[in-house]
Amino acid sequence: MFENDGSNALKPNDYAITLPEQTAQEAARRRRRQAAKPRQRQMSSQQKSAVVAVTIALFAMALTVLMFKAELNTNYKELSQSKDKLAVLSSRVEQLSSEIEGGGSLVAVEEKAAELGLSQAEQSQIVYITLGGKDSGEILAEDGGTRGLSQFFNKVAAIAEYLY
Repeated sequence: MFENDGSNALKPNDYAITLPEQTAQEAARRRRRQAAKPRQRQMSSQQKSAVVAVTIALFAMALTVLMFKAELNTNYKELSQSKDKLAVLSSRVEQLSSEIEGGGSLVAVEEKAAELGLSQAEQSQIVYITLGGKDSGEILAEDGGTRGLSQFFNKVAAIAEYLY
């Protein structure tokens, strides 16, 4: 007579008994409504588990991307601050270099001498010396006993100077 097709609605078979006209019209209306409505599918537990797993995976990936973006932003900020410090230090190096170069100029030396109370030598204070004869030098012979000892101390001093 009636068969269940899973939609929880009973439908008459083609070879079933004849129904009164009003009931047949109602059944026809029901069939049209059922055909017009898209059928809702029930999801199985495996499908539900798969949807939950995909949702969790997508959330984890989005969270990971956000964490990497935050780390990248922090590193970019530190890089920007380091570049600013580098610019400040470079300008300071240039300033100090110009001060060093300016400190060796004749004007700077004269200003420093004036601060210390020194004055330009007058013509009467200048004395010229002329040396006659050849320039010569003399090498003094070292005593054999002290020569080895002085070399030892010179090497010890060189090692100490290297270490400190």
